[in-house]
Amino acid sequence: MGRRRTATTSLLSCLHRTAGAHPGIEVEVEETDDDELPVSGSTDTRGPAGSGVPSAPGSHEASGARVGTYARSRTRRRRPATRVALAASLLTLCTVGSVMVSGIAPSTFTIASAASSDIPLPPEIAAIVEEPRPDCNVLKCAVLTFDDGPDRHTTPALLDILESRGVPANFFVLGTLIAGNEDIILRMQRLGMGVENHTWDHPNLTMLSPAGVTDQLSRTNQELSRVLGYTPRYMRPPYGAWTPGYTPTFGMRPVLWEVDPQDWLYRNSATVVQHVGGQVAPGDVILLHDIHRSSVDAVPGIIDSLHGRGYTFVTLDDLFEARPNCPVEFYCAPPAPGPGMAAPLPAPLAVTPSPVLPAN
Repeated sequence: MGRRRTATTSLLSCLHRTAGAHPGIEVEVEETDDDELPVSGSTDTRGPAGSGVPSAPGSHEASGARVGTYARSRTRRRRPATRVALAASLLTLCTVGSVMVSGIAPSTFTIASAASSDIPLPPEIAAIVEEPRPDCNVLKCAVLTFDDGPDRHTTPALLDILESRGVPANFFVLGTLIAGNEDIILRMQRLGMGVENHTWDHPNLTMLSPAGVTDQLSRTNQELSRVLGYTPRYMRPPYGAWTPGYTPTFGMRPVLWEVDPQDWLYRNSATVVQHVGGQVAPGDVILLHDIHRSSVDAVPGIIDSLHGRGYTFVTLDDLFEARPNCPVEFYCAPPAPGPGMAAPLPAPLAVTPSPVLPAN
């Protein structure tokens, strides 16, 4: 109650100072048990407050003077409001007092004191609490990843599915497909999806020089930065082909996969769902392609199947927090050589190729 009394006193002081600055203004403070609502700048043709009796001719009410009335019932409970709303109300009333000084408002302004009111104080402003990241050391996590898009016809339909199911995913996009599809990229961002680098035009990185690989990744990052305002944290080498420790990653973390249903080959949704379900294990990254309609159509079945088995879909960020040193088993860095031993030359690493085929 002390805070509300302080707020009321400050308001009264404001109005009294306003009255002192203009001898023609009279400020009256009264206690009220009315259930009147706040009225600002209304013309009062009544007699004494709450009497319902018309004013006598010649009075300032009858002459058209405006009377600002702010009455609050002791028994009426105000809906909860934030401190911002309370401050805005006080500012509005003080502004009325300032207008009175200018001579626009009438010579009498009546407010009801809330000092003795039992209306509760407004609640504290709730702190914004970010939900904790899923703990993939405890949960059965799986990550859906989609390569080779965005595609104007199939990717929006996939985003509709993911949004309606509340499922996150990571998209590895090609730099050549960003221009003209900025709206799709931005929608991925708004939905909390990860937008990652899949090179400029899908070459086999083991066939390029380090400078050629860097060009592929840097050009794609420039396009993503233009649209999103930042560059991605992850890259995926096309076909899963790269040489650990030799192929440049342009500061990004390379990401492969554990589950490849070969949806680029089996253009049948039921087959893709079956293959994912038969291969997946906790902590796995699932490879799919959003450029194929059959793959998009398989996603609801994949989600339902894995949810039914207790899986939680997460992003790469969530998964990598649980296993920061070796996020994907296929490309863990080889151990450092012992004293006096030469480091072995890393061999190119290639997983089952997933060529880009024409969409159905």
